[in-house]
Amino acid sequence: MSSRHVRPSRLSLRTCMAGIAALTVSTGIAWGYTNSVPVPYHNSFESYANRTPVPTLNGWGSANPTAAVVRAATYTFPLRRSLNGASHTNVVELYEDVTNKLVHAPGADTNIWLDVMVKPVRSTEPPDVDDTEIQTALYFNSNGQACVRHTYYDQEGGTHRTWAILSHPPIPTSEWVRVTLQMNYLQGEYVGAGVDPGMIERCFRVSINGSDFITNHWAYPTLPIDLDSGINNDYPRDGSWFIMCNSEALNSIRGRTNIASVAIMGTGFFDDYVVTNGNVFASAGTRWIVDASTTVTNHPGVIGGTIYPGGKLLVPNGDSVSLDIIAYTNYMLHHVQWNGTNIGAVTSVSITSVKSNQKVLAVFAAIADQHETSLGVPYAWMDSYGFNYTTDQFGDFDNDGLLNWEEYVAGTHPKNSNSVFRVLDVYFGGASNRVTFMGGGVAGATNNFTMLRNTNNLPNVTAGNWERLDENKIPRAPSGTNVWWDAAPPARPAYYQPAVMWTF
Repeated sequence: MSSRHVRPSRLSLRTCMAGIAALTVSTGIAWGYTNSVPVPYHNSFESYANRTPVPTLNGWGSANPTAAVVRAATYTFPLRRSLNGASHTNVVELYEDVTNKLVHAPGADTNIWLDVMVKPVRSTEPPDVDDTEIQTALYFNSNGQACVRHTYYDQEGGTHRTWAILSHPPIPTSEWVRVTLQMNYLQGEYVGAGVDPGMIERCFRVSINGSDFITNHWAYPTLPIDLDSGINNDYPRDGSWFIMCNSEALNSIRGRTNIASVAIMGTGFFDDYVVTNGNVFASAGTRWIVDASTTVTNHPGVIGGTIYPGGKLLVPNGDSVSLDIIAYTNYMLHHVQWNGTNIGAVTSVSITSVKSNQKVLAVFAAIADQHETSLGVPYAWMDSYGFNYTTDQFGDFDNDGLLNWEEYVAGTHPKNSNSVFRVLDVYFGGASNRVTFMGGGVAGATNNFTMLRNTNNLPNVTAGNWERLDENKIPRAPSGTNVWWDAAPPARPAYYQPAVMWTF
């Protein structure tokens, strides 16, 4: 421990998926074989030899016959329960766009599930999709969050298409993610007699990593019926059902209630492609919610790290799940709570044989709130002025004679030369002397001041011994202008210096 004095001196579900890069759902494609829906179509790519071109497989097509190939690669993902229980020893490597065409089964495919594993590439820009051809598209932005393309209606009944960012724990780079879309093409007879099928909105909702369906301001809590009728534009929002991009076009032709194709666009990897009219979350029987979330102490709403997989995960009864916890730059893992119990700053949590709802909360803390420089200056104070933690504490940015770390200790502004730790006035009153000095007033240390007194004559005032008066007892005035009285001054002239007795 050291001490110093501080004192004055100086997806297109065309449906579309992107970046893979993108996933789209759409109305048609010209090449390839076709796969029937509602018969569950599942391609795990496990039975194909390494380097098999995917566009040659049943239902897949591309302008380039080698746009995607099967690759031998093993990965683990604790929440993925394939419909046929396949393992993960083969994946598809994507070089260019590929499309899977689907056969429409009239009257049977009103409720379609698309389920696929992808290793997404983060994208700074959304994929280039044609709103007249796609029903929805999905990609992952630069923050690792899924974005979906959808329709919304304004208060005047106008129709717009936009991207909505989904709220879920960011997907870490180089991680696999499960993307599930439920496409609902509800027909008129299912919503009551006399309802015009043209008034039915075709909708979809999204799950990431087996979570409950994600809610969003632009989505609806229940399937909307007549949003474009001009009477229900105030339909409650903050739900999970998004309106498809071409809902009106799908409504215009009775029976046109289907996905025609799924395009996977960009570069990257995907696996376990499933299209079915059955609930992909129901095949494993009872499922429990593992609520995996994060927070930052003293900074509500800030994201200080990730828990992966995260969100409200739907875990099959008896299955196990492993959660990895990673702090972001400038943050540290403070502790983890499992069902309300603090289990320490562990970087992973394994829950075996899940048979009840679970809650895991990763609590992060800003490093700036926890650490300080070599001279005891908090990182948080350095951050507030944009200083480098290591080098800038020794700078004098306002050229007032005090180094930046000394400005913190004195409670003065390091970028304002008029805010400097100095004596403003000394009044010699005979029976007592008054010292007025500047110090404190802005964010900084909170230690009380000490007054130093020296009775040597100039120019040798610094050579004598300084007496410490009212050591650590002079409070800091909120205004920054401090007044101290020497009630027992010496008979001869005295010189005064306020100081902070700083320990680090």
